[in-house]
Amino acid sequence: MLDPNIQDNLDKTHRTIRILWIAIMASLGIMLVVAHAITEQAGQNPEVQAILRYPLMAAAVLILLAVPMVRRFLLKSGAETAKSMRDSTAKFNVLAARYTSAVIVSMALCESVTILGFFLYVLGGDMPTFYIFLAASVVGMYAYRPRREPLEELAKIASGQMPF
Repeated sequence: MLDPNIQDNLDKTHRTIRILWIAIMASLGIMLVVAHAITEQAGQNPEVQAILRYPLMAAAVLILLAVPMVRRFLLKSGAETAKSMRDSTAKFNVLAARYTSAVIVSMALCESVTILGFFLYVLGGDMPTFYIFLAASVVGMYAYRPRREPLEELAKIASGQMPF
């Protein structure tokens, strides 16, 4: 059984990052609506599309491949900080803050893929190409969504029920 303070912090942290995740997912929907709304004004320039399509797709792939590495780095740095602490609630707060940072950075990186697609669409792309970027972003956001299980593991680590 977890300390009530840790359990309360776990619940609050999970609720907060789920709200952020929902808000960022909604922003992807807003970009889709805006893209449809500006269809007449968007530059239909095949030359720009030909020049930027593949470099931006490569950038999107690299961004999505970087997400797990960035998450791992952020979580490991939090673990190093927490190891030296004695108070389990403070230890959990450090670990939860790092997990929250990792989730927010992951969401931002995934959202940047949609922004790249939107940028290409506005400059001269077509809607199907924007859909590819949007779909890749949504898949990344879903894959790296905030989950309760990692927070519960961090709580067990902080309370000494699991080793680091």
